[in-house]
Parts: sequence; structure tokens; C-alpha cells
Amino acid sequence: MKREVFAVLIDLYLNGKQVVVFGGGGEAELKIVKALDGGAKITVVSKYFTQGIMRLADAGKVRVIEYDLKDGYSALKKQIGKPYVVFLATDDFKLNQRGVKFAKGLGAIVCVVDTPELCDFTMPAIAKIGDIRIGISTGGRSPIVAKLIRQRIEGLITDEDLVQLELQEYARRKIRSRMNAFPLRKKFLWKIIEDDEIQNLVKARKLEQAKLLVDRRVG
Repeated sequence: MKREVFAVLIDLYLNGKQVVVFGGGGEAELKIVKALDGGAKITVVSKYFTQGIMRLADAGKVRVIEYDLKDGYSALKKQIGKPYVVFLATDDFKLNQRGVKFAKGLGAIVCVVDTPELCDFTMPAIAKIGDIRIGISTGGRSPIVAKLIRQRIEGLITDEDLVQLELQEYARRKIRSRMNAFPLRKKFLWKIIEDDEIQNLVKARKLEQAKLLVDRRVG
């Protein structure tokens, strides 16, 4: 019986974490680019690599290990250590299945390309605008539909939203030491959103002047 897959979107912090990608094709490259955006330290294991992966290796952004995975995973233990995350992106289903067992034996969480029922998590389509990240997941049912929705969402985020983000971060830092209770901080941050004088400056992209008004409100 096929297992139903229900996706819960979370932020997975990969900054400085060890990530291993088994497979060197186009799908592997896509996962590598996303993991690099999260600050991961990446090792790629495959017999062959795309030109894009090799460019990343030449630039020192990823480490590559040339190895035929059909010879078995166990020989790689010393070279890859104990990764935090493992991506399996070969075009061989049985090879990916064996890789899942190996990765879990190392204590890693696992993502298998195009096989959500074997995954601990999947990589959603990510809309990126400035420092804003929005994940779109279809539970692994259709990456193409997720991509189409991502493109629509990217067109909705404005420069005003990015200024609002910067201002909210600034306000949170300002009040953290003054308001110990989370409900009080949350209430104050909503007041910033509802403050017409501040929001007029946000709409005019006048971030520094808006920060000065936040300082006044905090005072």
C-alpha cells in the first residue's frame, strides 16, 4: 500500500552543516545550489558530474569524490564522516534505496529525489526575493506546479516588503532587552505595522528615517 505523504514546511538550518549528495546529474546540481544557499558544506559523490558541479568544485564551493556507487556505499564511511543531511539523486531506484539505509545508519536525515515516500523531508520550490524565502510544496506530487506557483509569488513581493522586513528586524533588536515578555514584543511590533507615520516612510523606501521613528516609539 502506498503511504500518504503530508508535507509540513520548516526552515532547515544548514549553515556550516555537513551535507552529502550522492549523484552528479542535473537533479543533484539543483539540490546542491539550494543547499549552498543555506550555507552548507557539501560533498558530492558520483562517477560522473555535470559541468555546473565541476565549476562549483573548481571554485572550492563543493568537494567531489569520484566513485561508482554501484560498488557499494560502505567504502565511503571514512571519507564522508557523519553528515547532517544526505541527498540521494542517482537515476537508479534500487541504488537510492540502498543509499537511504546507509545514510540513516550514519544518523543523517534523507531526501531522495522524486521519491517522497523514502524521504525524511523534501526540498520545496523556493521563491527568493532579497532576504525573503517562501517555500512551495506539493508534497512531492508535482515539482513543475510548485515551480509555476513560485514564479507567481516572486512577482508579488515588492521593495516595500523588503524595507518592512529590515525595519521589523531593527525594531525586534531594539526591544529585545526592554521587553521580556513575548506578547509585549509582539504587540509593539504590530503597532509599528499600524503606525501611519512609519508606514508612509516605508512606502517611500526611507528606511533610515523610519528607524529613527522606531527609536522614538521605543523611548
